[in-house]
Amino acid sequence: MADARRPHTGRAFNIFQKHEVLRNGLRTNFMPELHKINAPVLIIHGGLDNLVPLKYAEEACRRIPDCRLEVLPGAGHWAQRERPEDFVRLVQEFLIAQKP
Repeated sequence: MADARRPHTGRAFNIFQKHEVLRNGLRTNFMPELHKINAPVLIIHGGLDNLVPLKYAEEACRRIPDCRLEVLPGAGHWAQRERPEDFVRLVQEFLIAQKP
């Protein structure tokens, strides 16, 4: 928390947001490139996310060759903050499954 309160902590993120988020959507669309990902991917999405609709996570996962989508019911856009135990469990399970 102390680091989060330091001056200019969110400056890079704010600059990115101002450049990338437009009134009519996002400036950059990576959907056409997702098929090129050649590593396992885990997408965790909040079932109540009003900022990024679930259909976009589902479409992204369809385009990524080795993708797993987990939806956390009752969580919104910040599923990792709203359901941290479930989020960590899913990430741990995913990482353990990737071990050779």
